[in-house]
Amino acid sequence: PPQPPPQPPPFQATNTSAQNTAASPAAAELPNMSMASALGGVGGFGREGCIETLMSSSAAAEVSPPPDFVQDRIGFVLNNMSAANVPVKAAELLQALQSYEGAVPWFANYLVVRRIALEPNFHSLYVSLLEALALPRLYRAILDSTLQNARVLLSSPKIRSSSSERSLLKNLGSWLGQITLGRNKPVLMRDLDPKELVCDAYENGRLIAVVPFVCKVLDAGSSSRVFMPPNPWVMALMSLLMELYQVPDLKLNLKFEIEVLAKTLKVELADIHPTRKLVHRQQDRAQTCDFANRAGPAAGSLSAAGGGAFGGIGGGGFGAASA
Repeated sequence: PPQPPPQPPPFQATNTSAQNTAASPAAAELPNMSMASALGGVGGFGREGCIETLMSSSAAAEVSPPPDFVQDRIGFVLNNMSAANVPVKAAELLQALQSYEGAVPWFANYLVVRRIALEPNFHSLYVSLLEALALPRLYRAILDSTLQNARVLLSSPKIRSSSSERSLLKNLGSWLGQITLGRNKPVLMRDLDPKELVCDAYENGRLIAVVPFVCKVLDAGSSSRVFMPPNPWVMALMSLLMELYQVPDLKLNLKFEIEVLAKTLKVELADIHPTRKLVHRQQDRAQTCDFANRAGPAAGSLSAAGGGAFGGIGGGGFGAASA
């Protein structure tokens, strides 16, 4: 009997374009598998354990994935999107999202975990996509997913020693700033309280994770008409960071983050009046590794592991997750 013609290989949804691969070394390590398999809780998303941290979170497990053909269609649209064809690809993506009732929350989680966290060079492209889609429900879902995954990273036991997780957290901070402050929208205190986040990190030795995150959020204010100095909310945060900047023996890389932020916002550090919030906070000096001459017993083990310096875990400063 005649043999049936060979079937073409299925589309590999996570096989990103050469442009994406060049922009993100971590993305180049992602295995070739269908998007359905990648989001099914299977380990092995490259050598970076931080991706597994996000994918194994309870929020990711609660998202019901759409059928494979919808996932592959969405992946095809994103892989072939550029600044020149955003309106066309937005229309195609909208059609794909409308073809399955539960596609929006799944897409929000996928975009944050598998794209935004890994591809900081494409954040502006994804912002343009959101603006072209103009779906309030999708915007809120992406904002909630960004906040939730930032909580997951801050609560991860590996955040103290994993530079990969710190990099993801920093990327999420940059994205959070672009979809809020960069679009002249505030960061609501019920979602995130940056002041409390910094103070909590000061107490628990997590400044080296939190300071870059907060600075990246504020960095997006440079393109805003509202959240630029002398905006009171921004200047209050800068005053708190200035108080931290003046704490003796603060690690130089944290001071550098604050200096870069001040330069981006076009404000002189000498013109900022520091607050006095941190002096009233109790600090666990036996565990903190955020200061050059205060490293406690944890510093030796972290240095031996080749990682950065982090204190305790937790998510102080984050509001409760939305229902």
